[in-house]
Amino acid sequence: MVILLLEVEDMAIVVHSCTGETCMICGHTKTSGIHICNQLICDSCQKEIVETDVNNWKI
Repeated sequence: MVILLLEVEDMAIVVHSCTGETCMICGHTKTSGIHICNQLICDSCQKEIVETDVNNWKI
């Protein structure tokens, strides 16, 4: 059974599947995070990006 969550965003209906999406950073399937250009960045990757010092190079 797949449950779909609907939300209104900028006058458009966005459908999110509870089965998850692939994070564009880590590649894992996650159910929550932010969408940038229709791509998911999961909560853990978003947290790491925000907390990383600008002088700390990550590859």
